Amino acid sequence: MDVRPLLQTLADDALRGDLAFSTHTRIARRVQRLLDDPDCATADLVKLISAEPLLSARIVGVANSLAYNPRGQAISDLHGAIARIGFATLPGLATSPVI
Repeated sequence: MDVRPLLQTLADDALRGDLAFSTHTRIARRVQRLLDDPDCATADLVKLISAEPLLSARIVGVANSLAYNPRGQAISDLHGAIARIGFATLPGLATSPVI
């Protein structure tokens, strides 16, 4: 099997910025279950989400977006990002594909 065409397609997609990686579904389900617990702590979410680097980066990125950060005070840690965006936003971020 010649994999060169596939590799070329992947390289072309990456150069255009069209390459997407989805969050692992098991982590997304665990995030939802944890959020369903009324005693859920931010530290527990941080521990779980930290196992998924793409999701972690997405959450920090959203927390630093204009919608959640109109004053431009950047956050670089996951705990601060979760505190800024709130628990209600996390399920959508955990289950949505990376664009």
